[in-house]
Amino acid sequence: MQNSDSILSTWNDSINFCSWKGVWCGGSGGNRVRALKLVSQGLSGSLPAAVGNLNFLERIDLSLNWFSGTLPPSIGNLQNLNYLNLSFNALAGAIPENLTSCANLRALDLSGNQLSSSIPDGISSLSKLVHLDISNNSLDGSFPASLGNLSSLEHLFVGRNLFHGRIPAEIGRLAKLRSLNMYSNSLRACSFGKN
Repeated sequence: MQNSDSILSTWNDSINFCSWKGVWCGGSGGNRVRALKLVSQGLSGSLPAAVGNLNFLERIDLSLNWFSGTLPPSIGNLQNLNYLNLSFNALAGAIPENLTSCANLRALDLSGNQLSSSIPDGISSLSKLVHLDISNNSLDGSFPASLGNLSSLEHLFVGRNLFHGRIPAEIGRLAKLRSLNMYSNSLRACSFGKN
């Protein structure tokens, strides 16, 4: 990670990493990294794969920066992660399949990037997911009916992508859904409750 200012100037060996700007710690001995929050700090470069080594990490918010490259598959190692916001960067490539290993994820926001390919089928296994925003990307393919299995989902935003085909009737099974945005795709409406 790089930036042109001094935001990362505290990230050095002269002070404990729990005192670094944007790093929150807790847990046993108070020295487990629990959150990274570096919103709108002009950060650029690739997301380091080493983030997957922070086993106790619960929240990541790196939104409104200039990160590029692909999402490191190592994020899937973060079993305690419940909030991931990488919106409005320049990330490209596919959403890694093993991101779906983050079984405690409640909020996933990848909007405003350059992600492509289709939605991984495994996302439907994230039973605790409440908020999913993948809008403003270049994701394509048909809209997966398996998203109808996300029984906790309240907010679903997939607008401004390249999805095509019929909106699956299974979306009608999302009993807790309060917000749904599918604009600017090539999706066709369906009659919910019918095949």
